[in-house]
Amino acid sequence: MKIHKSACSAALESNIEELNRRNDLESLRPFVAAEQCFPPNKDVTKTPITYEELKKLARAWKLHERRNFWKTHTNVDQMVKALKEVMHQMEESRKFQVSAPNVFYHEVASDLTIFFYSFDVSQLTTDPTISQGRKERL
Repeated sequence: MKIHKSACSAALESNIEELNRRNDLESLRPFVAAEQCFPPNKDVTKTPITYEELKKLARAWKLHERRNFWKTHTNVDQMVKALKEVMHQMEESRKFQVSAPNVFYHEVASDLTIFFYSFDVSQLTTDPTISQGRKERL
């Protein structure tokens, strides 16, 4: 015996799927705004994200260099899925990024300096431009 869904449950499932699609699209808004993919005269918090903005983001992240990228990503849903995958890969790679070593030095004599290198766990960073070592005297 086959159980059929009621019209209410089918409508509810389609509404939930639509909300998930919108949520995925909205999760890309900070990245679209950061890469300046919106038109300059539009408000980035209220402007709807279109396929054109997603294409600009894909170009900014250099996804267009992948073979057949534009052929395989022809609609908004496919583009959002590809961009979210890249977003998650970027987040994972930034989690385990270690900052540059700190340089501690101590002057033993006026012309002799001994260097000690160590990694400071408290300075793990997600921004590679900030991860530069610093010198501190012991």
